[in-house]
Amino acid sequence: MKKLLFFWSKLKSTFWFVPVIIIVGAIFFAILILSIDGNLALKNEGIKRFFFIGSSASARSVLSTISGAMIGVAGTVFSVTLVALTLASSQFGPRLIRNFMYVRLNQVVLGTYISTYIYCLIVLNTIKDTENYKFIPSLSILFSILFAVMNIVLLIIFIHRIAISIQADHVISEISVSIGKEVKKLFPETEDDEQLLLI
Repeated sequence: MKKLLFFWSKLKSTFWFVPVIIIVGAIFFAILILSIDGNLALKNEGIKRFFFIGSSASARSVLSTISGAMIGVAGTVFSVTLVALTLASSQFGPRLIRNFMYVRLNQVVLGTYISTYIYCLIVLNTIKDTENYKFIPSLSILFSILFAVMNIVLLIIFIHRIAISIQADHVISEISVSIGKEVKKLFPETEDDEQLLLI
């Protein structure tokens, strides 16, 4: 049991685990929303015409734009961030890169960008517009737009987090906190030790 708990803790501390979970969740979510889209007949009438796309060309254009933007921004932001962290680590030490990898927010941002890209590809593949059959997943496309807006907010939070994480006082604070935790693990205080300290 202890080996399983140790393996689980090691797995959670890797940089790829959380993004993979988010990507798998996005694939299942895309299948679920597409199945709902197939059973619903959404008409672009009234206020709905401002939220739902009615033509296959517009649907393909929106999904292609979102998917291309997501994978482009993810690659650019993380490459620029790693360059900035490499320059900062030359002053503060290589520990800064390891701290960057273990931050849960960084893993979530990477996972959401890649999962949005994959979600858009899945939805894009289902659009059909032939003489015999027409299928435009309006609800799925609406969710892709919402995901794109959410990713923009996450990008702002991510850049703010990176700007703070390379500052000297923040690096020193994180190192002192991690050292304090390691000391408590190596030398746990017992009730007898606390009573001796009180005496």
